[in-house]
Amino acid sequence: MKAKNGKRLFLCEITEQRLILAVLACEKNNRRRFISLDTQQLAQDSFEQGSRQLQELFRARRYAKEPVVVSVPHKYATSRFLRIPASSDVEIEKIVSLQASRLLPAASDELITGFQVISKDKDGYSRVNLIIVQKAAIDRYCALMQQSGIRDFSITLSSIGLFNLCETHMARTPGITALIEIDGPQAEICFCSKEALMFSRSFILPENWKQGLADEYRKTEESFLKENPGNSPAAILLAGPPSLYPQLAELKAFSPAIRQEPLRYWENIVADESFLSAMKTAVISPASLIGTGLKDIPPSMDFLPPELKKAKKSKGVRSELVTAGTFLLASCLIVGAAFNKQLADRQMVMQKLSAELSLIEKEARRIELIEKKYSGLALAGNSCLQFLTETHRVIPTGISLSGFIYEGPKQLTLR
Repeated sequence: MKAKNGKRLFLCEITEQRLILAVLACEKNNRRRFISLDTQQLAQDSFEQGSRQLQELFRARRYAKEPVVVSVPHKYATSRFLRIPASSDVEIEKIVSLQASRLLPAASDELITGFQVISKDKDGYSRVNLIIVQKAAIDRYCALMQQSGIRDFSITLSSIGLFNLCETHMARTPGITALIEIDGPQAEICFCSKEALMFSRSFILPENWKQGLADEYRKTEESFLKENPGNSPAAILLAGPPSLYPQLAELKAFSPAIRQEPLRYWENIVADESFLSAMKTAVISPASLIGTGLKDIPPSMDFLPPELKKAKKSKGVRSELVTAGTFLLASCLIVGAAFNKQLADRQMVMQKLSAELSLIEKEARRIELIEKKYSGLALAGNSCLQFLTETHRVIPTGISLSGFIYEGPKQLTLR
């Protein structure tokens, strides 16, 4: 979802225990100013209660059909490393959606996938951080938005917000950075490079949360380094509600060789005083939600169900056609005005305008033809995906395809 200048953007996070709503203004030169922040803890441990309170907050903030980004806590997701024989985002998206059901005990139509490309090699392979979310959880958020009368929305993962916060710090820290957000009994760890979110994981903290956090960090770092040897973090950043920062500053270092410090994320944003005041008194951590608003959500990390994503894309194409037509009409009027100044004969001016209108009609038809061609390409699918589908259909029972290598034209090695 791309934020538009002059409009507001709403960010929300809701679970069974709490809800957060932040509003920011999108200004010129990609400047984003945070206006308001509302945080509420739910007494009845109820998602339904939270949805009612969220609707009340939208009304209180005078919501007027502006875009909304929903941040889903990482506890509803899982991350996996994959090496994929594809380099374009379209190919990667199709392959990871097929791989998800092989990694988790669920059917592919019960899962929704997102991904971040970690790196690409010269052989056409991509190393990918695959993120899988249960579709039932996403459907619940979609229902909440629709019940609230919200049609323009995207759904992403809290980890993307933490990655965006990491980026604000990476100018001072080259290499890999680990960012940990502590939010009550829940914690999330992200490993980030300058290019991508490489891995993320969430867990419940024990009663002795300081020791438990150190143990969980070491466990997570060990798993991360198995897949990314030689990529030890250069820094560990800690985030949470501002009231927790005195304790974060006193935490013993998880690793003596790695610099560790609290990340004062509020110092790197543009915000009204009312927003900062609400943030500093909150007992809920708004860190990942604030990070979500710092940049546009990458299409590969929008967890909308496929049918909603398709409808959203079609709406975008129609909008582009209208814009193109408007631009051509404006060009026509400018040309007409120029001729009107130079020619005394008004009949000749009308002939010129008629010719320009004819050109607009031809251009509109050409744009419509291009759209149809692209739609046809999208339906045709990817040859790699077609090969996988056909192989799965004809392969004997008891035999599974673990991989294949493209050797050359009409030459594939199956394993």
